[in-house]
Amino acid sequence: MSSKFNEIEYSIRRVERDDFSAINTFLERYFHPEETILKCLLSLESIEASRLQQMNADQRNIIQAMLQNHPCDVVVHNESKKIVAVNIMIVSENPSSPPSQEPIVDVYQTHAPKDRLLVNYFRYMNDMIEQAEIFTKFSEAKRALEFYAVAVDANHRRKGLSTALMSQGLEYAKKNEIDVVFGLFTSPYSKRAAEKIGLKNIFQLNLLEYSPIGEENRGLFKNSVPHNYASIMAIST
Repeated sequence: MSSKFNEIEYSIRRVERDDFSAINTFLERYFHPEETILKCLLSLESIEASRLQQMNADQRNIIQAMLQNHPCDVVVHNESKKIVAVNIMIVSENPSSPPSQEPIVDVYQTHAPKDRLLVNYFRYMNDMIEQAEIFTKFSEAKRALEFYAVAVDANHRRKGLSTALMSQGLEYAKKNEIDVVFGLFTSPYSKRAAEKIGLKNIFQLNLLEYSPIGEENRGLFKNSVPHNYASIMAIST
């Protein structure tokens, strides 16, 4: 199967407000259940129905905040008009640089989840990214663009959609004075897609050995095999 993006079959566009609910539903099917770090945390405990409902509400709340305040591109299947791939991105600023005139919304603070598992999930993800020291390795960078969630409909994979979305994200960064693009990847497919647009591995973490800063290793990600290596990949624009 060809991995080249078919412009007759698919098109890429910027997210619209009317897409928000559909994107949340899409992520609940094709991203949250497959994302290695979240899946591992969920495997460690039994989640009752009421708590699962709260977690879903938390996820929807923070994703909607991301869509409202940060860039997102989608791939549409031209025949069905359905969204079949998503790239949610987050812009951040170098804390050593003067703040921009329009402050960037930190959705992790403004829309913090209520459920403790999700609180820890976002804390671990941010901790891993902090360990990569993006703004130390790219010390001249004033702003960065993170590929937070790249997800593809299971029926439309191996067709170059994630690569096309990330390439579009890279172009967005170049046009909007964003100096570095990065992402945290655990899937070998997403890593290969990132490599195709030039991202390089700048920090690799074995999840089996990972412990948050200031904490002991508690085997949080013992079920991550075979995707137990998390890679922070980045490229200067």
